[in-house]
Amino acid sequence: MFRKEAFPTRLVWAVYDMFFMDVVLLLARFAWIMMLLFLYNSILPYILFLSFLLYLGIELLMVLTARLLSRRREDLKKCYLVPIIVVFYRPYYGLVRLKAYLEWALNAKDQW
Repeated sequence: MFRKEAFPTRLVWAVYDMFFMDVVLLLARFAWIMMLLFLYNSILPYILFLSFLLYLGIELLMVLTARLLSRRREDLKKCYLVPIIVVFYRPYYGLVRLKAYLEWALNAKDQW
């Protein structure tokens, strides 16, 4: 993606990290959900509930870490939104990103 001569090593690693987190893991999550739908649809509600609990725990860990390390405590007043973020925002945001990556890969026209 980037040659080391043009950018600091730290920024080059950051680009690869963002690509892995934003593209590769997004496609892996989509493939995982499709696999669940076809292979494990009888226990799908349980798997999705456990996934929800896992993501909720991760979000709460981030809130706790922010509480311990941040000097800006006024932003933490919105921590009651964590379940809404886990249930609605993150999946919707993932679908928007997936759609954008697929359109880019298929050379679709940009339109508003």
